[in-house]
Amino acid sequence: MERILAGIVIVPGVVALLLFLVFTYLYQQSRQAYFRAWQIGWGAYCAYYSLVTIDYIAARPSAVVYLVSDLLLVGMAMAILISTRLMEEKFRLQRSDYALAAGLVGLATWGLLARYSHGTFRLDLEPHAHLRLEVGIAAVLLFCAVRFYRYARPRDSLGYRLLSLSLILWAVLLSFRQFHYRFEDLFGRFGHFLGPVPQMLLGIGMLMVLFENERHAVQENALAFSTLEVDTSTLLSPEELRPGMEKILNRLARLLPAAQACLLMNERWRAVLPSAQCGFGDVFLPQLEELRASEYLSELAYRGGGVATLHNLPLGTEPVTPATGAQLSQLQDALLKEGIRNLTALNLQTRENNFGVIVVPHAAKRLCSSSQTRLLL
Repeated sequence: MERILAGIVIVPGVVALLLFLVFTYLYQQSRQAYFRAWQIGWGAYCAYYSLVTIDYIAARPSAVVYLVSDLLLVGMAMAILISTRLMEEKFRLQRSDYALAAGLVGLATWGLLARYSHGTFRLDLEPHAHLRLEVGIAAVLLFCAVRFYRYARPRDSLGYRLLSLSLILWAVLLSFRQFHYRFEDLFGRFGHFLGPVPQMLLGIGMLMVLFENERHAVQENALAFSTLEVDTSTLLSPEELRPGMEKILNRLARLLPAAQACLLMNERWRAVLPSAQCGFGDVFLPQLEELRASEYLSELAYRGGGVATLHNLPLGTEPVTPATGAQLSQLQDALLKEGIRNLTALNLQTRENNFGVIVVPHAAKRLCSSSQTRLLL
């Protein structure tokens, strides 16, 4: 009994828990929706193994626990399927999703009824004349593998190719459960221990995807930020440069993502480079310039290694610098009028000059993860 429990539940269950922690970390670092889908899917997968353990340990297996565990397996498969669409579009349930989920729930119910013998639910009963839920899950995984592979080809992504290979291997192992009574001599002892192998490959693949996405983001945005897309053959005024500065600021806000942002130039550079904003009213930016907010915030960001975050502005917890002066309370009032309770300031500086600061308000305590902060810096 202990060997069966270790092979079926403990080893793959521990691997599933570790992978859930990996996906949680990846989502915290990237805040990408498809990582959230994988996190939810593996949360359901961990709960599935918990219920399977309860059913194996219980003196009398429960049909309800068995059905709920299968439904959690359905939820895991649907989360992976939805993640393949979240890579390119926003979350939106389609009719095919409802139809597929209903079909998988039907297989789960069929499997439950097939384990009844003379009105008694028997977990040790192995019916051969029905289609197991694992076959339906395997079909979904194969479909997801094809979508990951098609997504990887134009991008030459090794991470997505590894995800595709892992799902194919997992689908093959799940399919063998339909005919395991015929292949028991070959897979009876090692079939369940092979289950964690695709999971470990999936974890490695997702880490590679995160690394590749960050590399592509650095390349694409470095190229976009390298030019204002203006005619450099003539001397331009700050007003003529403003559209280019606003375009760069909008791209940066989408990268975070953030609904509001402003670029404040220090006073000595405003005759050459203009300030810019997105998502604020017309009077907000001139008011910040009048209050010398750029000098105060850039000083804080410089002390913080290039980035500073202010929390709970209504409580007056912002730090004080020698250059703060009497305008600090006025600056706080101006920010609170815009509904800003927390903000992050990114310093714009070279070794010789400090040009200003980018200010991004946010509702949460932190604007972004440590990985995104490194990308911004």
